[in-house]
Amino acid sequence: MSRLLLIDGNSIMNRAFYGLPLLSNKEGLYTNGVLGFLNTMIRTIKEERISNVIVAFDLKGPTFRHELFKEYKGTRKGMPEELRPQMSMIKKILKYMNITICELKGYEADDVLGTLSVMGEAAGYSISLLSGDKDMLQLATDKVEIIIPQKRKGITSYVHYKKEQVMELYGVTPKEFIDVKGLMGDNSDNIPGIPGVGEKTALKLIKLYHTIEDTYKARESFAKGLKAKVDEYYEQALMSRDLATIIIDCPVNVKLENSKIDNMFTKEVRKEFVDLELKSLLSHFKENKDTKSDIVYKVTKIIDVQTMKDQAVSGVTFYYQLIFEDDFLGITYLINKEKGSYYIDSSMVPLDSLIEAITKIIENDSIEKITFNYKEQLHFLNVSLDLESNTIRDISLMMYLINPVIGDYQIWQIGEEYLSMTFLSDDDFYGKGKSKKSYKDIEKDAIIERETKSINILRDGFLFIMEKMKSNHLIELYEEIELPL
Repeated sequence: MSRLLLIDGNSIMNRAFYGLPLLSNKEGLYTNGVLGFLNTMIRTIKEERISNVIVAFDLKGPTFRHELFKEYKGTRKGMPEELRPQMSMIKKILKYMNITICELKGYEADDVLGTLSVMGEAAGYSISLLSGDKDMLQLATDKVEIIIPQKRKGITSYVHYKKEQVMELYGVTPKEFIDVKGLMGDNSDNIPGIPGVGEKTALKLIKLYHTIEDTYKARESFAKGLKAKVDEYYEQALMSRDLATIIIDCPVNVKLENSKIDNMFTKEVRKEFVDLELKSLLSHFKENKDTKSDIVYKVTKIIDVQTMKDQAVSGVTFYYQLIFEDDFLGITYLINKEKGSYYIDSSMVPLDSLIEAITKIIENDSIEKITFNYKEQLHFLNVSLDLESNTIRDISLMMYLINPVIGDYQIWQIGEEYLSMTFLSDDDFYGKGKSKKSYKDIEKDAIIERETKSINILRDGFLFIMEKMKSNHLIELYEEIELPL
């Protein structure tokens, strides 16, 4: 059976926005709502084995409910300025993900979702409706399941309600739940209900009498205070029920069969994730062939430093990358445009001889050297401060000049931005904080595989980075000021 996921766009965006700390990219665009929404949607699609997805959003402007009650939602605060631009951002990303969006002027997203849930059930779909609004419980049936995220002690869980679960929780049917709302009102939507009647009393009355009309007929048996309230605010309760009722036959213009999801993680989506710096979401591209993640790079282990020195001297360009900590040093390198790379570390040769060989290569101005984080390398190698390395091309320094706002540029960003390649960040590969692993804790083959990929990213990305340096007129700044400094 096909499974249709209906998402309350505004509700989930709001929950995501308030559930995560404010996050922004280098350009100052806030992204926490977008990140939380996408994490929630992708998680639900996977766990519920969803085949079709439609997201409904509210459109700005009054709805038919404002005609019934001018003060409807009148107490709500406006959308936070940090959230407002994220609404257009998430719609743009959903479009690139080939996710169907449905909006309808004069109606709320609730009504769109209610209509789609009825359409979907009639068409034989199994329905999951994702929302943070318990008003949606009135839509629950044996085939329509309401999923509501709940956060407790920092942990988000997802509670599922079909008709049976609603009755177990409240003691009323989903349709009777609308009458409960009519009696108790809803402060968040400024639905008045009957003043002084809370959820407990409203549930008790509807359990006994099932509707507001039959509750009114039985008012003579109520305590004096409650009877007076029901007498005075009966019409208001009926109006409140109308306000709380989700429309299930509004004129939506969506064909359910067109909402089938296929390839959500497109090149356009990748670019949006990179531009917004949603690093954690890039892992979803690992199995996408367009990311070039499946390329196998040839690597040769060498067991003497003289081989490396000879290769460096014979080559025109020497691409290299170091990994180091305490008494461990490893180097991966490429020569010119050769397809294969080379690897050697201090578990294969003495540390001192490896440091000496690398230092000699760095000091040799007849060799053009291209690397990453050159300054950190010099600290580890304990190279003389008098060293003049005019033939060094430090890609990390170049990336700083291209975009100084970032501060800490990593190789994974070069792969994503310039080559459409997925590469794990240091934190994702080694861990961070107390859980951070040392090189000795990780299998050497895994390290070599990662470093081989990184050196290929540096070589292939360097061409694009140099073009950007030239177009931005940064070469002179790099060579005459930043590198010497």
